[in-house]
Amino acid sequence: MTYQLCYASQAKLASETRLQDLRDILSEARDFNVKLKIKGVSCYADSCFFQCLEGEQDSVFKLIE
Repeated sequence: MTYQLCYASQAKLASETRLQDLRDILSEARDFNVKLKIKGVSCYADSCFFQCLEGEQDSVFKLIE
């Protein structure tokens, strides 16, 4: 069964490394999502993330563990 999860969180990234940290997070997320067949969208603005993820329930839960 397809499961959807949407959530918001606040980043605690140092301003001097923020851009590289965001690139690293995006790269890891892409690899992980492909492996688990998860689709979704991530938005980042003003130190806040908003994400909606969709996939098999077990896969989505693995992502948030």
